[in-house]
Amino acid sequence: MGTESGCERVAFVFRLRPGALDEYVRWHDEIWPEMSALISESGVSDYSIWCHGDLLIGSLKASPDWATARALMDASPVQAAWSAHMADLIEWDVDDDGNLPLLREVFRHD
Repeated sequence: MGTESGCERVAFVFRLRPGALDEYVRWHDEIWPEMSALISESGVSDYSIWCHGDLLIGSLKASPDWATARALMDASPVQAAWSAHMADLIEWDVDDDGNLPLLREVFRHD
């Protein structure tokens, strides 16, 4: 997790269920316009999800920070519907509060 002028950079890891990659990619290729708008409206930018087998790594910038972006997204019925739609594809490893563990940034070269 890192900070830079007015935003916080975060990264996280999660897994796909076996055989779910094609459907996961298809749904992101066809992301709902209202979901895409919510991501932007929540202050999230430069958002990428990388895949290695069934391991997914998400990275993004959140303005002003990840906690604010997460709260805005979590309050949205669009996010709730998207999460329910994707639930059968993803194996979440969350903490007791339901949060994804964030990765620790150990090197960055700008």
